[in-house]
Amino acid sequence: MIKIAIIAPSSEAKDAIANNLPRGVRVVESLVADGFKESAQQGRLRSAAPQIALVETANAEDLALAVRLVHQLLPGSWIFAVSEKTDPELIIETVRAGAREFLTKPLDRAALAEALDRFMAENKSDQAEPGKVLSVTSAKGGAGSTSVAINLASGTAGFPMAHVALVDLIYPLGDITAYLNLKPKYTLADAVKSVGRLDPVLLDTFVSQSGEVSVLAGPGEFGMGPSFPIDTVSKILSVFRQAYSHTIVDASSASDEQLLRLLSEVSESIVVVLTPEIPALWRTLRLLELMDSHGAGDKAKVVLNRSHKKDEITRRDIEKTLGREIFWCLPNDYRASIDAINAGKPLVTMNHSGLAGSFREFTERLTGMEFKQSKKGLFDFFSS
Repeated sequence: MIKIAIIAPSSEAKDAIANNLPRGVRVVESLVADGFKESAQQGRLRSAAPQIALVETANAEDLALAVRLVHQLLPGSWIFAVSEKTDPELIIETVRAGAREFLTKPLDRAALAEALDRFMAENKSDQAEPGKVLSVTSAKGGAGSTSVAINLASGTAGFPMAHVALVDLIYPLGDITAYLNLKPKYTLADAVKSVGRLDPVLLDTFVSQSGEVSVLAGPGEFGMGPSFPIDTVSKILSVFRQAYSHTIVDASSASDEQLLRLLSEVSESIVVVLTPEIPALWRTLRLLELMDSHGAGDKAKVVLNRSHKKDEITRRDIEKTLGREIFWCLPNDYRASIDAINAGKPLVTMNHSGLAGSFREFTERLTGMEFKQSKKGLFDFFSS
């Protein structure tokens, strides 16, 4: 699905553009003249990280300047300039400013579709490279791995150009939809039934949106019979890798050896969450040994959750027992965690607590990406 931003001089102009967009695109940000004068609004645009920005101004003579400034904010995005005027000098000027397409008003749906086709064709080689899978699991229930998966997905979605999915592979009941207050129409079970014809377009009909993250819910019912065939799960993850730059898999308390083998093969990293207690430590040691036997090796990243400097079992004790370093420690903040769960939102989007900050730093280190600060400036010409 293509992520699009619309920047227009009025609500009517914005709606005219939106109404001509075909299926397969998602508007991630819409900014109208009066609401796009502050740096905070520009920050919203950068954070949305659209692949395409459609830009229209009240006056044609301001279009090239608008395109240039949007291009500075979104250097990796395609810009479609929109104008009633079609004189050659205006077109050349906007193209030199950074526009990849010039669309005339009134917008023609077919012309817009052709421009999107050209975008897809040029980016086909980039899309051919499969996206990354980051899996999250634990050896013992209650370690907080679902919260880690949710915040990892939400944090990753904040990176420019990231297109993120969150997949609940907990059988038979996952908690992601409850944590995010989602009531999905479709679940993993529907994707399994359609696996023979599953592709990115069909997959998009099965996911639910939580902010910038596409969520494939777990089955959601007891009595579903045996767990899903591993080759079916493999096919579903393969389609996710075609459709998304990052797929976060929640495999909390995974006890299925076949699933662990699959995740060891396809994941770039496997986050193994534990808490500072003896049963969790004992189980985690066995889980890591099993994962090592399936070739996980350095992919396994141990994350200590709910850590506190006064814990009886110290970080050094844990590392000595496991025979490996702890990749990250998340501080213990019960109130912040519960507030986020009760609100149905990822913690990283809610507050500036130490735990939220730690999640962001953990996401940066795990993915190798960095959050960027928005640049300041005014776009007053949109309302001139």
